[in-house]
Amino acid sequence: MQNLKEIQLVEDYFKASMLHPLIMTSGVAFTKKDFLEVGCFKPEIISGQDIDLWIRFALQKTIVFNPKITACYDRTVPNSLSKKHLRKVKYEFLNSYKTEEKTNPSFKKYLDINRYSVAIQCKYYNDREVFNLLKNEIDYSSLNKKQVILLNTPSFLVRYLKKFHSYLIKKNIHLTTFKS
Repeated sequence: MQNLKEIQLVEDYFKASMLHPLIMTSGVAFTKKDFLEVGCFKPEIISGQDIDLWIRFALQKTIVFNPKITACYDRTVPNSLSKKHLRKVKYEFLNSYKTEEKTNPSFKKYLDINRYSVAIQCKYYNDREVFNLLKNEIDYSSLNKKQVILLNTPSFLVRYLKKFHSYLIKKNIHLTTFKS
């Protein structure tokens, strides 16, 4: 995406969503016909129904981005479903697109970045079972050097780094492993 000030066609949704997703459920519009064609929300997915729907839209439809802010996301809601620790569910969801990721390199990288994110959560919560499943699925060439290092860092150090990261945010210093 070139100019984030103008409405534009998104040539590669997955590449454009590597750092921050382009689509939020509260800020998206589509026709009922398109919604039915891509298969609606899947109620069997406990967490990630929206991401699954956006993936299917991106694989099957043309995405148009409008930079006008129409909604905001409150990450401070205490009982938000996104705060529940459904790592195994996320692993299964991320691996439900095996066929599509083989033929779409940017989609494979998008999934690997999301697998990395869940793997780091696994390290933080000491969930070795799901961590090992995820680690075996990730193509390390999809990750930057900081991500590879963090993925191979001991769990106790990941927990310490997360506390330090939270401290830095309180001091208005924002660092991320999602940028090289």
